[in-house]
Amino acid sequence: MIKLENISKSFGTKYVFNDFNHNFNGNGLSIINGPNGCGKTTLLKIMSNVIRPDSGNILFPSKLKLDNDIGYVFQKPLMLKRNIWDNLLYIVSTKQKITQRHKDICLKLLMKFYDDNMKKINNLFDSNIFKLSGGEQQIISLARTLILKPKLLFLDEPFSHLDDQRAKKLVSLIQSYSENSKIVMVTHRLDIVKNLTEDILYLK
Repeated sequence: MIKLENISKSFGTKYVFNDFNHNFNGNGLSIINGPNGCGKTTLLKIMSNVIRPDSGNILFPSKLKLDNDIGYVFQKPLMLKRNIWDNLLYIVSTKQKITQRHKDICLKLLMKFYDDNMKKINNLFDSNIFKLSGGEQQIISLARTLILKPKLLFLDEPFSHLDDQRAKKLVSLIQSYSENSKIVMVTHRLDIVKNLTEDILYLK
């Protein structure tokens, strides 16, 4: 369970949250939904320690190692001025030595979105990272985060750059991954994820 206790966060004179409390279930998928500007992304960043709340506490399972067990995928993919392999393996390189196993995990993740078509994947690797489509950058960003198999995964609007076919593939991946891990996802696409969970937090 993730427990939020009396979370407050303001930007300037505007309070986004004031003594906010909520509990997210254990393993499985939890969804945060609501209109633009209601604080969905802010809450996600607070929970993942990307930003700090002004006050309040976030309680995680005791076995969770915050430095190694948390993954975060931003709505707008963050790409490095490096080749695609370096982008994919960057997070690994900051924590441990890169091995062939890590590259194999990368390829396995990419194959889910490219229908096991190695020609398409090789074309991807031959491309300039900044000339990839938004959807392809989103796939790279997602794969990069999943390589180390975080036990707690935060996803901010992961479907926003994907076409319907790849969105369905991501739904399948989320469903599989959430069986043994915790995923908290901000999304407005309830039409494609509402059957995956009943744990939905609606912000106003």
